[in-house]
Amino acid sequence: MSGIGGQELYQQAKRRDPDLARRIIFTTGGTVSDSTRAFPQNIGAPHIPKPFLIEDLQHAIEEVLQRDEKAR
Repeated sequence: MSGIGGQELYQQAKRRDPDLARRIIFTTGGTVSDSTRAFPQNIGAPHIPKPFLIEDLQHAIEEVLQRDEKAR
């Protein structure tokens, strides 16, 4: 992303709209730091590494929707 990283985007979303922040799915590609890889796990967010299969994305979306349903 240009100008903002995923962690910062998440923090901004969490401050503005916690419900939206719970729906974020992280994806990373290339070489990333250990802390970048650990961040989604630490906050309990889905993460799919690039390149990913459409089935991986579908699974992550289903996970978010199930958590959203439980939160209601």
